[in-house]
Order: sequence, then structure tokens, then C-alpha cells
Amino acid sequence: MGGRTIGFGIAYPPGHAPGDRLPVVVSLHGRGATHLTGFAVVRFHEALDRVVRGGVSPFAVATVDGGDHGYWHNRADGT
Repeated sequence: MGGRTIGFGIAYPPGHAPGDRLPVVVSLHGRGATHLTGFAVVRFHEALDRVVRGGVSPFAVATVDGGDHGYWHNRADGT
């Protein structure tokens, strides 16, 4: 985000923690949401736990704030 400080979150699968080498799914929120929406509404951390315990190979889910715009693209102001 052009040198700005932004919010982000990462969900790790069971048995994994920061620093572990894992594939990452990046979740981009919709208009009016934030990086927290995936955890508060969709409950990424709970879904990740369920699917990995069910046999899916471990991966992490990362969320990032993109502002209150409706689309993920470069803007005239540099964001």
C-alpha cells in the first residue's frame, strides 16, 4: 500500500506457527470490509482447522486491508 501501515491477519493450520514454510491463500476483502472480516464473519481460522484436520495439506490464510474502495487496482493517489 505504498509505504502505508496496514492491517493484516494470518491464520495458521493446527501444529503450525509463524516462521513455518507453508503455501498461502491470500484473501482480499470486499468493499466496506477489512482484514478482520475473514476472521469475524467467515471464520477462516475455524475453517482452516477443520479442513486440515480432515486431511487437506496444511496452508495458511492471509488477509490484508485494501481500504474502503470497491476494487483491487492501482489508484490515482498511489494506493
